[in-house]
Amino acid sequence: MTAQNLVESKYYSGQGALLIAERDATTGKPKGYSHVGNVPDLKISISVSVTEHKESTTGQRAVDKRITTETKVNVSATLESLNKENLAKALRGTAAAVVAGSAVDEPVTAYLGKTSALAHVKVSTVVVKSTDETPVTYEAGKNYTVNPEAGSINILTTAEQTAAGAAVNIEDAEELEVSYSYAAQETVEAMTEAAKDYCLRFEGMNTTEDNKAVVVEIFKFSSDPLKELSLIGDGIGQMTLEGSAQADLTRLTGSKYFREILEA
Repeated sequence: MTAQNLVESKYYSGQGALLIAERDATTGKPKGYSHVGNVPDLKISISVSVTEHKESTTGQRAVDKRITTETKVNVSATLESLNKENLAKALRGTAAAVVAGSAVDEPVTAYLGKTSALAHVKVSTVVVKSTDETPVTYEAGKNYTVNPEAGSINILTTAEQTAAGAAVNIEDAEELEVSYSYAAQETVEAMTEAAKDYCLRFEGMNTTEDNKAVVVEIFKFSSDPLKELSLIGDGIGQMTLEGSAQADLTRLTGSKYFREILEA
């Protein structure tokens, strides 16, 4: 190839934002995109399954025809923003915001030397009482200790309560009533929803080409439930959203899977 025939290479190194929207089942259109936060890795991979036919004439049993029997378009996105909305999508769950409030006489069973969970986290002004007709108010540090961040109480053993100078000991398996205040918090209930279809949109740039715009639209995406949710680690937590771009049969022209738009 002579120098005159060489074609300039177009290199690519991408950065940008991933957006996700619920897909309208009737129109196939996105119902408003939301930014998912930082995404250090985003990939589309295409695979096909084929059936090969072999001729029976030459003695070579040569493959003379390939028929595509399946087309798959897989999408993988690594998310670093583990907010309630992203977690709910990844876990096929439901997210909710809980306003600050108070719990009154929440029932808790005491187990000596063990921890019992409260219904909320970030608790304060904890009061623990017996369920007697004339209730006994137990003493923090003498009958029990509180983990206010996690929302739990640890019942001291009989020996520990006596040594701490408790006026009345909590008995094993005793039913208690716990009252407290709690701060605003968020919850995600995992695996409560059926699979949903989403639209994905990558609003990116090619950093090797003066940050020219690169946009990718995936018309119908369904994710698998999260394979792994790491809870302890030394680095920034991540979760990988994996699924497939399905054929969007509402599209009458162009690709039914995705399209890429490049700034000229």
